[in-house]
Amino acid sequence: MPDRKPVPLTRTLIPQWYLNLQSVGIRRHRICRARFNLTALQPNASPLIPALLCILTLACSAPSPEVQALQAEAAYQRGLDLRAQSQMRNAFDAFNEALRLNAQYGEAYAARASIYYAFGDAQNAVADLNRALRIQPEIPEAYYYRGLIFTDRGDADSALINLTRAIQLDPALADAHFARARVYFALEDVDAALADLSAAVNLKPSDARLYLLRGQVHLIAQRPDLAVADIERALSLTTDQTLTTQAKQILNLIR
Repeated sequence: MPDRKPVPLTRTLIPQWYLNLQSVGIRRHRICRARFNLTALQPNASPLIPALLCILTLACSAPSPEVQALQAEAAYQRGLDLRAQSQMRNAFDAFNEALRLNAQYGEAYAARASIYYAFGDAQNAVADLNRALRIQPEIPEAYYYRGLIFTDRGDADSALINLTRAIQLDPALADAHFARARVYFALEDVDAALADLSAAVNLKPSDARLYLLRGQVHLIAQRPDLAVADIERALSLTTDQTLTTQAKQILNLIR
């Protein structure tokens, strides 16, 4: 019986083999086990074995989109934890890792923007926020930070639009209520500022900033008793030297 000629392996055969492996849904651990079994064969058992080993090695080494998505989520959550601990540089690295693994991760762009904002880099913060909202148009944090940036720029109308959108998407976002109250306070809209501050106090009753600002709003509204009560409450909640000094100065003015 004549020897069978080896089948020539064209350049297009290897990608098609790899695509076929993926399309039939072979799990990664099965692919890796198949690779292990092939390495146990004699090298001259088939002219296709080296090519198959190459294909299966790629299948084992390249993470699937599902695995990358899980890794991106883990990096994002790690970044949130680090940000909560004020480890901004490490949080920034974690958010970068999340975006390396998933370039369409809108919430990770918004989170990285918060770090840029903390670093005083408004230009990169805005770029990331716009990317986030192009990918996922309903991210409360993205509108919140855009609201802060517009506030810093003195654009009250744009700030209110973005902060209001953040609150619509997440009514429990106390910082957005506080930020919008600051804008209303600057505009001397006492009732709107008080409404936002009261909502924020209900959400974060131990945040001294809220009582301090609400005390100032009460003062503008000619309610000194309520102002004193809120400012004293702020003093009882904070150890921050800047807040303490500001609160004491306001109390001295009232008394």
